Amino acid sequence: MLLSALAYQATVHPAFRVVRVSLIDGDRRPTGHLVRVTLPDLSALRQSVPILTGRLANGHTRSQRARVLLGDVRRAAVHLTPGGSGDFALVLSEGTARAVTGGSGGQHVVAVAGDSDDWRLISLDVSNAYAALGRVVAVVPAQVPADAPALPAAWALLVVLGAMAMVFGAAFNTARLRRPHQVAAGVVAVALTLAVLLPLAWDRRALATPSIFWSAIGLLFAPAILAVALKGLAWAAALAAAATRLWRRHPVTCERGGVLLGLVAMAVAQPLFEVLRASPEFFVARNTSATSAVAAAATIGLVLPLSLLAVERLLRRVAPAAATIFFLTVVTVLVAVMVHPWMRRRDIADPWVMAGLAVGAGALVAVVTWRAVAMRQFLAALAPAALVVPVLFFAGADVRGSLVPSSSRMPTPPLQTTPPIVLVVFDEFPLHSLLGADDQIDAVRYPHFAALAREASWFRETTSVSSQTVWAVPAIASGRYPVAPNAVPTLRYYPQNLFTLLADRYQMDVFGRFLQLCPEDTCRRDLEGPGDGPLSLLADLGVVWLHIVLPAPLTDQLPPVVGDWMGFARAGVWRNVDGRRVRNGRRSEFDRFLGTMNASPARLYFLHSLLPHMPFEYVPSERRYDAPDYQGRDENGAGLFQRVSAAYADALHQRHLLQVGFVDSLVGRLVARLRELGIYDQALVVVTADHGASYREGVPRRAARAQNLADIVRVPLFIKRPGQRTGAVVDGIAESVDILPTIADVLGMHLPFQVDGRSLVGDGLPVRASRTFIDRSLKRAARRDVTNWRPSSEVSLARRISRFGVGSYDAVYAVPGTVDLLGRVAAELPRRAGTLRVELGSSEVRADLEASDTLPLYVRGRVLGRVAQPFAVVVNGRIVATTMSYVEKGLSVLTTMIPERALRAGRNEVSIVVVDRTGGTTTLVSTLQ
Repeated sequence: MLLSALAYQATVHPAFRVVRVSLIDGDRRPTGHLVRVTLPDLSALRQSVPILTGRLANGHTRSQRARVLLGDVRRAAVHLTPGGSGDFALVLSEGTARAVTGGSGGQHVVAVAGDSDDWRLISLDVSNAYAALGRVVAVVPAQVPADAPALPAAWALLVVLGAMAMVFGAAFNTARLRRPHQVAAGVVAVALTLAVLLPLAWDRRALATPSIFWSAIGLLFAPAILAVALKGLAWAAALAAAATRLWRRHPVTCERGGVLLGLVAMAVAQPLFEVLRASPEFFVARNTSATSAVAAAATIGLVLPLSLLAVERLLRRVAPAAATIFFLTVVTVLVAVMVHPWMRRRDIADPWVMAGLAVGAGALVAVVTWRAVAMRQFLAALAPAALVVPVLFFAGADVRGSLVPSSSRMPTPPLQTTPPIVLVVFDEFPLHSLLGADDQIDAVRYPHFAALAREASWFRETTSVSSQTVWAVPAIASGRYPVAPNAVPTLRYYPQNLFTLLADRYQMDVFGRFLQLCPEDTCRRDLEGPGDGPLSLLADLGVVWLHIVLPAPLTDQLPPVVGDWMGFARAGVWRNVDGRRVRNGRRSEFDRFLGTMNASPARLYFLHSLLPHMPFEYVPSERRYDAPDYQGRDENGAGLFQRVSAAYADALHQRHLLQVGFVDSLVGRLVARLRELGIYDQALVVVTADHGASYREGVPRRAARAQNLADIVRVPLFIKRPGQRTGAVVDGIAESVDILPTIADVLGMHLPFQVDGRSLVGDGLPVRASRTFIDRSLKRAARRDVTNWRPSSEVSLARRISRFGVGSYDAVYAVPGTVDLLGRVAAELPRRAGTLRVELGSSEVRADLEASDTLPLYVRGRVLGRVAQPFAVVVNGRIVATTMSYVEKGLSVLTTMIPERALRAGRNEVSIVVVDRTGGTTTLVSTLQ
C-alpha cells in the first residue's frame, strides 16, 4: 500500500497542487470602455485545466454589465450593481488552454468591455481547475469545451473505486482472510487501480482528487483501521489508568510537573513561536531542517520544564522547603515573563515600572498557587499546551512551507556555451559609497572595484526592486518582481530560478542565506556558517526570547536579532581549519567560497555575502575590530537615524565606509583567484548587491522615503562577459531582475518561463519609462513606480563627500576642517588645561599586530558635559583621528575609528583632547580622564 500511495502521490497528486498566476498588479481602469491584459507565460499550468477568474468593481450609481472574452472562450457577462462588485470564472476550452499554456505561439489578450469607463478590474488570475474550484472532492474534466458535460470516465472511476472498496471491505470482514492476506489484497487492489484505471482516465484528462483516493483506501482497509483504532483506544485507556496511578503515587511531582509544562508553554514557547510565525524566512535563511526545528521545539516545550521538575524533585529529597521556594520562584518568573510582553506592547508605564508590575503579578500568582488548590489545579490543566502550542505552530502553512523540503526541476534549454559563472551578491551596499564627485568609482579608495569596472560593464543606473533581503535576493535569482503574498525564498515559492534553470548542465556551489532556492540534490551548499546545527538554533532562539520578555534597557545590552538570521548568540563563531582555530565569520565564508573554485567548465559559484551589512567589524586591510552593533537600535522612540544628530549618523557611516573598503579587498581576491585558476577571461562574472541603505540623519536606514530613496535603491552592478577585456560605463535604467535574463542571454539560452527583467546585453538596455520598487510585508505587496530619484541621489552623494572626502582614507578619520591635524605630534601644538571630563574604558590599549585576529581600532568615550567642538584622539603622542560628540541614549558620547598605522605592538597610550580653532590658531585643550 505504501508503494502504491507513493506512486499515486508522484503521478496524480501534483495535478491538484494549487497553482495560481496573478495577471495584474493593482486595479486596471478602462479606456474607451475596454481593458486589455496580455497574458504572460503560463507554462506552470500546462498539465492542468486552466480557469480564468476575475473581479470587477462598479464605480457608477447605476447598474452596469461587463463582458469577458479570451480567444474562443464564450463570452461571460458580469452584472455589476451600483457601487458593488462582480466575479467571473471561465474554464478554458481545449484550444485556448493549449494556446495560453505554451502549446502554441502568439500573444493572447483578455478583453473586458463594460458599459462605461466608471468601473475597475480589481483582479485577474489564471489557476488550475482544482485551485479555482476549492473543493475537498472534485472531478476535473479537460480537453472539452467549457460547457460540455463531465466525462463518463470520471464517474466510472468513482464507481469502480467505490465498488472495489465495498467488495474488499466485505471480504476482509470474513474469517477466511487473515490479516496478511488483507494487506496483500489491499496492495493488489491499489496497484491495480493505479496501473490500469487511473492511467486510462489520465489519458482522457479526468482525475479524481486525492481525497477520493485516500477515502477509497480507508474503505479497503476499514477492518484493519478499525482494529488499530480500537487498540489505540485501549492503549489510551491503559495510559490514562497508569497516569492516574502515577498521580496518586506522586501527587506533588505530577501536579508541579503539570504546572511547569503549561507555564513554560505559555511563557516561553508561545511568545517565541508567535514571533517566528510572523517571520518564516528565519528557518529558510538558516537552512534549518525540519528535524532541527522539531528538536528545538521539543527542547523548549518538554526538556526545559522536565529539567526544572527534576531540579525541584532533587531539592525535595534534600530540603522540601527549598524545593517549594524554588518551584514558587520559577512560577513567579514564568508568569512575569508572560505578563511583561503584554505590558510592553501597550507601553503602559516606564520600562522598569512595567518590569516591577510583571514581577509583582508573578509573585501574586505564586502565592495563590502555594495556598490555593484550585489555582494549582488550574495551572496543571494547562499542561496539554506543551503539545498544543508546537503542533499549532508547525501546522501553520507559512512555517510548514519553510521547513518541508521542496524540489523543482525543469529541463535545461539548449545552451550555446557553458562558461564558469561567478555571481556575488553583497548585502546592504549603496552605490553612493563607491562614488567620487564625478559619479565615477573612487579608484584611490576602492582600487579593486575600479579595476573591475575597467574590464567589465558597469551599469551605473541599476536599482534594486526591494529594500529587504528576503525578497531582493529571490528577485535576482528568479528575474521576477517579488509580489507573491506569503512567499519565502524556497523552491516552493520560486520554482523557476537560476539554479533550477541550470541544474541539468551546471555543477553549483552556493554560499550564504536562502540556500533552499537551489535543489538539494543539485547544489553543493555551504553549511559551515555560525548558525548551523540544533545547538546554535537553540542559542539564537534564546536570544530572540530574551528580546521579547526583558525590559527595553536590558534588551539594548543583548546581541541584535536583525540583519542576519543566525549567530545572535555567537554560537559556533570559531571553527578548526588545518588544526588551527579561526573565527567563523563573514571573512571565513568568503575564504571557503574561493576555496571551492577550480578550473572546471560549466560550474556556477554563487555567494550571497552579508557584507558590508551591519555589524561593522572589518577595515580595508581585512583586520577585525570589536565594537557595538547598532542593528535594531532605536533612539528617542524612533528607528535608527530618524531622530539623531548628524554626528551620530556620521559615526556609523564612517564604519560603513571602512567595511566597504574590506569588501573592495575581497573583490580583488576574487579576481586574483579566477586569474590564478586561468578562468577569468572565459568566466561570466556578476558582482552586485541586493539593496542599499541610508546613513543620513532624519530618515530611516532602510524604509524608502523621498529623501533616502536613492541610497536604498541604487546598487552596484558589474557584469564581465566571457572574453570581455574592455570595460564600459552603461547609463540607462537597469534593475536587479535583469540579471537572470542577462545570464541566459550570455549563455545563448531562451528562458522557458516568464520573467519581469530583460537582458542587458545584445540589443542594449531595456526600454523603461520608470523603475519598479516593491514595498511589501509577508502578506502584502505594493508596486511603486520610481521616476524622480536624482535629487535625492545628488544630495546624498554631496553630503558623503563633504563629510568623508574622496581619495585616501585620511578624511574618513577626521571631521571636516581637521584633516591637516592627522599625524601631527600633539606636543608640538599649543596646549592648555581644561575642565571637561571624558571617561574612556582605558587610557591604554594593547595590540598584537602579528598574531591577533582582532585589533583595538574603535575608540569610545563618555563626555561629562556637552560641547560643540571637535575632539582629537591622540595615540602614542600623535593625533590619529578627530570626531564630534553626540547624544546617544541620553548620554553624551564620542566614538571614532583609528587607523592601524597608529598602533604599535604592545602597549599604546590613548588620550582625548578638545580641538579649539578660534582666532585662526589651533589649540589642544586637555581633558580630565
